[in-house]
Amino acid sequence: MAFFDGLLVGLAFVIFIGPVFFTLLHTSLQFGFRYGLAVAVGIVFSDFMAMSMCALGAAAFLQNPKNQTWIALGGAIFLIGLGLKYIFDPKYKPGKQVEVKKVSYLSFIMKGFLVNFLNPFVFLVWIGITSMASSKYGIGEGFMV
Repeated sequence: MAFFDGLLVGLAFVIFIGPVFFTLLHTSLQFGFRYGLAVAVGIVFSDFMAMSMCALGAAAFLQNPKNQTWIALGGAIFLIGLGLKYIFDPKYKPGKQVEVKKVSYLSFIMKGFLVNFLNPFVFLVWIGITSMASSKYGIGEGFMV
């Protein structure tokens, strides 16, 4: 029964369209199949890490109201800093000659990893899935060990 529940949850995730989908699509169209595959490898590794962290107890840490304030503050500072960087130092300036740089597969793996791992929705989903699996199938905290 657990297999079919997992299959249904996996099929439900197929319809999610978010930053990961558009990053993967953009990379594949601009750089080709192999670089798109590198982004997909980063996304898979990121999902595996997020799922492992939630299954091993990060859910209790993230759901604690005392920790949520500090997590939100850290995220806000990160996003404000990122926004200020792009406002005061734009990547592309009008009239500037664009240089084509050699790209590596590792940079695209990191791109996929970071786009997925820095998305808070990923952790909310994995917290929900691990909590459901824990309560429905009687598996205790840290069931991956």
